Amino acid sequence: MMAQKTLTFNKIVWFSFALIALLVLPIVSGCSSQKEVQASTPTASTSGQSTTENTTESEDKWPDKLVFTPIPLEDQSVLTKRYEPFAEYLKSELGIPVEIFPATSYAAAVEAMRNGHSDLGYFGPFAYIHAASRAGAEAFAGGIKAGGEPVYYSYFITLKDSGINTLEDLKGKSFLWADPTSASGHLFPKAHLVNELGIPVDKVDGMFGEVAFSGNHEASVLAVLNGDADAAAVYDITYNMVINENKDHPNMDKLVIFEKTNPIPLPPFTVRKDLPESLKVAIKDAFYNVANVPELKAYLEDTGHAGGYVEIADDAYEVVRMTAAGLEMAPEDLVK
Repeated sequence: MMAQKTLTFNKIVWFSFALIALLVLPIVSGCSSQKEVQASTPTASTSGQSTTENTTESEDKWPDKLVFTPIPLEDQSVLTKRYEPFAEYLKSELGIPVEIFPATSYAAAVEAMRNGHSDLGYFGPFAYIHAASRAGAEAFAGGIKAGGEPVYYSYFITLKDSGINTLEDLKGKSFLWADPTSASGHLFPKAHLVNELGIPVDKVDGMFGEVAFSGNHEASVLAVLNGDADAAAVYDITYNMVINENKDHPNMDKLVIFEKTNPIPLPPFTVRKDLPESLKVAIKDAFYNVANVPELKAYLEDTGHAGGYVEIADDAYEVVRMTAAGLEMAPEDLVK
C-alpha cells in the first residue's frame, strides 16, 4: 500500500493549460535561439589552466576537477554507469577530471550546486527554475532525440487490465507522481488534469484512491509494471529506457500510454554561474560538439539524446514559471 501524501494549497488559482501550451513552442524555439552548434573545443593545458586569452587571472584559474550531478531519473549506480562515457569525453576535452555525483533527489541536486559540491547539473525544468534562483544554475544545453524537436512529454501510463482508459478513469485509483519538483512527473501532468477535467488544483490529489511520490521516474514505471500502482505520470525518455531494459518482464505487453501532456521545454544541462568564463565556454563547446563524436553514439542513444545537445537559454523556462505560478506550486516550498 502506498502512503497517502497529498499536497495542500491555500486557494484555487490556475491558468488554462491549453493557453500555456500555446506559449511553449514559441518560447522554446524562438526566444532561446536553440540550434545545433558545430564547434571545436579549446584545449586546456595539463595544469588545468585555460589557454583563452584576455581573461583575468581569477577567470583563468580552472578547478582541479569538475563534478557533474545528473538528473535523478534512476537508481544512483545506474546513473553513474550511464554517464561514465560522457564524463571521460569531457575529461579529454577539458584536460581535468570529471566526477559523476548522482544526487538522491531533485532537492539534493540543487543543494549540491548551491554549496559548491557540483559544477555541472542536469535538472528537470521545474527543478531548474529553483536551481537558477537558489544555486546560480545557468542553463545552456538540452538533449534531443534523433531528428526530434527541443521539447519532450509526460506520459500517463497503466496496465491494460487496470480499467483505466481515460483521465476520468483515474478517479479512485492508486497513482504515482515522480518527485515534487519534477516537471514531467508532477507539475505538467497535474496542470493537464486541471485543464482536461476542469477540477481545482487543490482537488487533484483527492481524486485518487491513493497518491504518493515514488522518488524518480524509473521507480514509477516499474511500480506500474509490477502492479504496485494503477497508474503514473512519467518522463517519456525514461519510460522508453525502462521498456528497453525490461523487455522480458511478464507484464511488458500490458504496459500502455493512455494520455500525454502538451510539450514541455527540455530538461537543461547547467553550469554553476561562478565557474571561470573560459571554462564555461569550453564546457559548452564540448557539449555542442557531442553529436560529431562517433565514440559517443552509443551513449547518446542510451540516454535518449541521439540527436545530440542543442543550445538553450533561461527564457525557454518562462512557460514553466507561469505554469507553476498558476498552480501555486513553488519549487522552493515543495523541496522543504
